[in-house]
Amino acid sequence: MFTAKETVSDLLYYDKKPVLELYIEYPQVSGPFSRYSEEKFNSYYLKKARRENRHARETVYFETVREYKALKKEGFPFMLNSYRSSFEEEFSSEKYVSLTFDLYTFTGGAHGFTERTADTWDMKRGERVGLSEVCRECTPEKNIAEVRRQIKENPEIFFPDAATLAAKNYNPKNFYIK
Repeated sequence: MFTAKETVSDLLYYDKKPVLELYIEYPQVSGPFSRYSEEKFNSYYLKKARRENRHARETVYFETVREYKALKKEGFPFMLNSYRSSFEEEFSSEKYVSLTFDLYTFTGGAHGFTERTADTWDMKRGERVGLSEVCRECTPEKNIAEVRRQIKENPEIFFPDAATLAAKNYNPKNFYIK
């Protein structure tokens, strides 16, 4: 493991009540990499964490306060909202670092929402890479065909429009090595 977890966490209040739990985790590397690659990687994720922090404190917080006021006006209870960004190192070697990121948001209702993304870095070059740079035979066409095959074999575990959504949302940079 070459990544360390840095965190930003806070509990934001309105009207002397906690309204938004904020937790942001971001990776920082040290290890057998060049100083250049480490600086690019660490700078990229520090900037990303700062953007997320600013977004949560400005946009998400103000939406939460608006919801709090509306619920209070109607006499309904308010549930603490949450903005949680975390990551896992899925693979690391002297050449690649591969990570998954989960952004969990809860804004009231029955359940929260989680969005998963992934990044893979070529640490020799100090750059995020696409799948075809790691796996030459992994073309977008082959990848989408494989996803469609898996959906067809297991339709009961997917939404009815999963194949269409998979093709529409395919991103060759959103992958990780396991």
